[in-house]
Amino acid sequence: MKLELKNIKIVKALSEETVCFTAFGYVNGIKTFTVSNRGHGGCHEYAEIDCEPDTRARFDAVDAWAKSLPPDHYNGMELPRDLDCVVDDLVIEHELRQLLKRMTKGKIAFIRDNKLWTQSLKSADPNYVSLAIDTFKTKNPNAKVLNEMSESEAIALLKVAA
Repeated sequence: MKLELKNIKIVKALSEETVCFTAFGYVNGIKTFTVSNRGHGGCHEYAEIDCEPDTRARFDAVDAWAKSLPPDHYNGMELPRDLDCVVDDLVIEHELRQLLKRMTKGKIAFIRDNKLWTQSLKSADPNYVSLAIDTFKTKNPNAKVLNEMSESEAIALLKVAA
């Protein structure tokens, strides 16, 4: 089962206890539902998209799939998964992807001592950036430079450090 969120719109100004957002949910590549959260705490709100006759069946299937995932572990507790948890993970990943783009544009983004840092660059010229990163790595051998990692590797590190 493949679940994707597209057209994710996050409204930070309205995010209080939870992230305020709207998105479309695609199940196996087919637009199936809208999902949103008003940012005041509580569960997400889902609405099926009625353009396909088997929309309800697809939504029920993705909901059952999410509930069948292995539980999360937090502070020694086992927490069951559901569709809200999976959607949360996708929204967080989207936010981290946006953060990564902002941090690596005209800067060296790195993790040192499990803390996230950036260093501004004087130029965006690819040759200059490459030279600056090489120089930075020579002076900071223990730093993990996000600019040189694949997006998935960098996001995995950001989840821990951010």
